[in-house]
Amino acid sequence: MRTLVGIGLVVAGLAGTQLSAPESPAAAPETAAVADPDRFELQLVGVDGECRIERGAVEASGSHDLLLDPRCAALYPALAQASTWHDRADGGVSLASASGEPVVVFAVADGLDFESIEPASPIITLKSAD
Repeated sequence: MRTLVGIGLVVAGLAGTQLSAPESPAAAPETAAVADPDRFELQLVGVDGECRIERGAVEASGSHDLLLDPRCAALYPALAQASTWHDRADGGVSLASASGEPVVVFAVADGLDFESIEPASPIITLKSAD
């Protein structure tokens, strides 16, 4: 009798585990598909050429390392000072120096991922390269 009760408890436990599974394995790729892009094409409006930037690993401060194509400083020399990527509360981003001073501040843009709001000129755009 004890054996039957024990088997019943094991079967009930397994059934409960099966019923409480929150999601199927097929849901995981969908989550990955909506992840934020990490590589962008940077371009200055009215200027020929573009360069690539990459949002790198997250740092302890919550900002990200910033990897710049060497052509970026040729397009806009102030970018040579940028070393970190900061996500802003308004959905925009800022590229900042090692001391945390913003070099370029971007807002979310229509048809692009981001468009610069500081400096006001030249207009700098970021478009996902993923």
